[in-house]
Amino acid sequence: MTGTDILRQAYTLLNYTDANGNVNAANNANLSKRALPIINQIYADLWQPRMVGAKFEVLSTMNQPLDLDDYTAINIMPYGVAMMLAQSDGDVDNQSVYASLYNQRRAGAVTTTDRIIDKLPRTYL
Repeated sequence: MTGTDILRQAYTLLNYTDANGNVNAANNANLSKRALPIINQIYADLWQPRMVGAKFEVLSTMNQPLDLDDYTAINIMPYGVAMMLAQSDGDVDNQSVYASLYNQRRAGAVTTTDRIIDKLPRTYL
């Protein structure tokens, strides 16, 4: 999945497409200019290091592949991008719907867990 794929899915969710499902570039030109920072914001929210020391790197172009598992990229990220695009466009109804859906999906996603160790302070006599 690339940034372009996510953007296309978000436009489809928002119904910002024509009757054939194609993105109308003229109508969405202003949103497309803001797409990369929006995608990077949601990408950063969903990215989790898979290895110790892994470093998050933002997308510099829309055609770069995302370092996310397929489930997250396909089933969660487009909803977050749709939420941010709707907010950016002043589309309050869509923004509230997709904010709710994104937060539900993000909360239900499997995340990596670290072992938690309780540490109590030691008292010295």
